[in-house]
Amino acid sequence: MKKWTSSEETKERIVQEALHLFYVQGYSNTGINQLLEESGVFRKSFYTHFSGKEELGMEYLWAQDKSYIGYMRSMMGKYPDAQDFIQAWCAMLLRNSRTKKFIGCPFSNFASQTLDQTEYFGKNLNEIMNNWKNELADYFSIASFRGKPLQSKDTQDLAIRFLTCYEGLVQLYITMKESKYLTRLEKDLEKILEEYY
Repeated sequence: MKKWTSSEETKERIVQEALHLFYVQGYSNTGINQLLEESGVFRKSFYTHFSGKEELGMEYLWAQDKSYIGYMRSMMGKYPDAQDFIQAWCAMLLRNSRTKKFIGCPFSNFASQTLDQTEYFGKNLNEIMNNWKNELADYFSIASFRGKPLQSKDTQDLAIRFLTCYEGLVQLYITMKESKYLTRLEKDLEKILEEYY
């Protein structure tokens, strides 16, 4: 096993490996031994940073917030018109699905894999999803759509409908293994936005 030069580097390596393994094969299907082997970290080093798998699971959720939702945040900052944002977001999802890099919403996947641990993870999952909803609502309050300003003031409702459409079609894509559900995401999201702009 490789010895990392700093404590922070070791912790980051563990988190990065968890980002990969928990997302690709699932939280419940990933054991500490596999995580240690794949990250090249000693057991003692793991327990220096995390009390156990649950604490690493919590770190995983916030790392996914930074990575997955962070990418969406950067796209919202890049595209002042929501149509451009939706097109770019959906194109990225389709592109990643073709290369098997997208296998569902990391938060929904994690929540369904940890139903028996809702008490432990539920508060953080709820906080992340509420933050995501609020960030979308804030974005829609300043974004145009096809050059038109927002007509409705209920951006919270718009954000909920956006996430509901996204989560629903992504789950159909995952469950039925058919890309047509991801393909229709762009049009369905645009139809929702038409009602508000």
